[in-house]
Order: sequence, then structure tokens, then C-alpha cells
Amino acid sequence: MKEFLLKVNVIVSIFFLGILIGIFQDKHEEEPPTEGKTDKAIFSLFQAEQTEVDLRVKKAEMTEQDGVNIFSEAGQTVADSVTFIVSSLFQEER
Repeated sequence: MKEFLLKVNVIVSIFFLGILIGIFQDKHEEEPPTEGKTDKAIFSLFQAEQTEVDLRVKKAEMTEQDGVNIFSEAGQTVADSVTFIVSSLFQEER
């Protein structure tokens, strides 16, 4: 059993050192040249203006319907209850 644990420890140590060496080598590499590259996307399903308009329309519809996301409401309830429990644990009794 001791031999097995020793072998596993040696193998894990070798992998760990390999990862450290790889990280240090990665930091010393030069950045690739950016000639001819643009920030603009090559392919897009929607034009930017169309998506912005669609999002505005959807947001307006949601506010008209007073739509509340069930998960958002449940998350807020859980967060409030956890906050109350933790604050009550750390409050000093008077």
C-alpha cells in the first residue's frame, strides 16, 4: 500500500511540475501578429440594429405584461432567507 501511494505521489508531482513549466513557457511566448484582423464578426445571423430593436420590443412586451420570471422570484426568496438566517446567527444577543 505504501509503494502504491508513493508511486501515485511521484506521478502527481511530475504532472504538477509539467503544468507549472507549461504555464511559465506560455507566458513568455510572443503574441501572434494581428495584421489583417478586425474586430468585426465575419458572419452574423442578424444585423446589430435588428437585434437591438427586437430586444427593445421584447422588453416593452414584458413590462406591459408585468411578467415575473419564476426562477428570479424563487432565487430572490432563497437569497433573502439565507441572508436573514446568516445575519441572525451572527447578531449579538442583547
